[in-house]
Amino acid sequence: MNYTIDDILERIDKLPTLNSVAFEVINLCSEDEISLSQLVRVISNDQSLASQVLKVANSSYFNYPRKIYSLERAVVVMGLNLLRDIALSIAIFSLYKGLKVNRNFDMIAFWGHTLKTGYAARVLADQFAPAHKDVLYIGGLLHDIGKLVLLKILQEDYIFVLEKSKQEEEPLIEVERQLLGFTHADIGGELLDMWKLPESVVSMVQLHHLDGNSMNGQAHLPWGRVVYLANIFAHLLESEERNLEKVNQIDPNFTKHFSFTDGEIAHMVELIEIEIAENQDLMSILQA
Repeated sequence: MNYTIDDILERIDKLPTLNSVAFEVINLCSEDEISLSQLVRVISNDQSLASQVLKVANSSYFNYPRKIYSLERAVVVMGLNLLRDIALSIAIFSLYKGLKVNRNFDMIAFWGHTLKTGYAARVLADQFAPAHKDVLYIGGLLHDIGKLVLLKILQEDYIFVLEKSKQEEEPLIEVERQLLGFTHADIGGELLDMWKLPESVVSMVQLHHLDGNSMNGQAHLPWGRVVYLANIFAHLLESEERNLEKVNQIDPNFTKHFSFTDGEIAHMVELIEIEIAENQDLMSILQA
């Protein structure tokens, strides 16, 4: 395949731009402190986003006895944290759907993995970065956006890359580097940078495979390490094995970065499973 990263970047310019309200939601939720009035104001600026938030508020997940017609009432029912998560998830999912990738690509499975990675990042934040749960959740939700960009631009050529990785049981980034000369993490970071998202979010996407040169001089490497782990654990949840041997199959370089035991891995998986179980009904609504 005869592509350069510059070829991809030139064609990224032709992709749909980030919805301004989605941009505001992501930016606002990336900050350490967020005010309720600010979030409601931003959501109110997009009728589609507001209606989807109200749809969730009126779902069986909350089982509120009366119909909710306003965002202000939805806030009372949901609380700020849940409203933020729902608005953020809907904003990012709408962005993913807007890319309209290959019809053979399983967007529902992709979004399911994305949500699992987001929840895993939040759980891992308790251990590694407790003050930054929200921005790590964003990193989890956006970590694989580069795959969608490459599917949109390269189409069948990137489907071939994905299938080759799966068939030969080779890490995707290794196959990408062999056939393309760059990775989906590189492309995802470039896209988010072009959209002028916060540097912390851009870096987490670039670093979520803790891959070689991309790690040099990165101020947000600790957060990238958390999203890397969250992605690993999300893949573990999708397999039958939950041990170090399976982790090393997912990424043969894992032990260069971490020295977890089987017991520690099992414990973290259990905590993430609890978090996902507590949010399963909400995940189902967000995946609908």
